[in-house]
Amino acid sequence: LKGALQELRGRTGSALELDDGLISGLVSFCELAPPPDAADYLAVRTPTTRPSVIGTIACST
Repeated sequence: LKGALQELRGRTGSALELDDGLISGLVSFCELAPPPDAADYLAVRTPTTRPSVIGTIACST
């Protein structure tokens, strides 16, 4: 998950505003939380994200 989020952050035109702290927090949260909760966490932390992107990456690994 961490690698996928870092790759997504580096893509040109990505609507996600991911910093190292957000990525680290999401990965830690995913270790403990069910996928829907992790998707909600990402949606709250990055309100400019699109739901389809969140569903694709949140705790998918």
